[in-house]
Amino acid sequence: MLILILRWRGAQSISHATEEMSQIQEVIERFFKNNPTWSLFRFLQYRNGAEDFTYDKRQEHKMYKKALDVLLLSKDHSYAQQAQACLSWFEVKYMLFLIKIGGWFKD
Repeated sequence: MLILILRWRGAQSISHATEEMSQIQEVIERFFKNNPTWSLFRFLQYRNGAEDFTYDKRQEHKMYKKALDVLLLSKDHSYAQQAQACLSWFEVKYMLFLIKIGGWFKD
């Protein structure tokens, strides 16, 4: 019984990962390859109009970052460069947010 449950969970994980990768590929094709500016703000504007928009900040930011991670490995050098620039900016903003909520910034 335990083996069947573990196999089922493993199949679920593979299915979820495949679905997520498919969604990321769609985002790359529809947003990143059709927009000269890849800001998080513009990405969220695009996602807000998408049928599968989650209204979950973490999920949407995660999708943005994962798409940039994929583009970073692109054979197209211009995509890889732009992805690197966006990831650097995204990580700086994220770290500043963590520092602020950690109470290290005084308002």
